Amino acid sequence: SSFTRIPSIHIFGYDDPLYERSIYLTTFLKDPWVITHSEGHKFPILSEEIFRNIKAFLNSCQLKNQNIIKQHKPLL
Repeated sequence: SSFTRIPSIHIFGYDDPLYERSIYLTTFLKDPWVITHSEGHKFPILSEEIFRNIKAFLNSCQLKNQNIIKQHKPLL
């Protein structure tokens, strides 16, 4: 597949002049997490909702890594 499979999270502001290009970038990623906010090209003040989404993303990455480690058998 031509998709990048690395977990990724993207935070875009609707008023960012690069918004359309940024959204287009996510079409090359497998299951990207996209968070939008009403500001421009800057990291927004963390609202409870944005904080929960970032935390959920990090938790999902941790669970995926734990599953990979459990499935991997030692070479020795």
